Amino acid sequence: MTNRSHHPSGWTREKWSVKKRLDKNRALLKAWRCSSSTPPYEPKVCEGGATWLAQRGYDFAYHTHVEPLPDGRLRVMCFDEGYVLNGGDISPCQDQES
Repeated sequence: MTNRSHHPSGWTREKWSVKKRLDKNRALLKAWRCSSSTPPYEPKVCEGGATWLAQRGYDFAYHTHVEPLPDGRLRVMCFDEGYVLNGGDISPCQDQES
């Protein structure tokens, strides 16, 4: 079986691999956001957000879309979860940010 063999549903191994990475990234973003959802919305972990995610296997090369914010920052999304680029670090997306 080659890397490009097709599953009857039309999914290739490459597509499954991408889906698996995106699903893992979304789960990690959700866990990170939930761990930092207590006001004033700062992560409870001592390391920065990027470090927290990277140590748990987040793959920054995989996301679903990027949205510019009115203040010039970028929101990087993985389905419905994401983070905002803040200078040299990141912060979790909160419902208040638009």
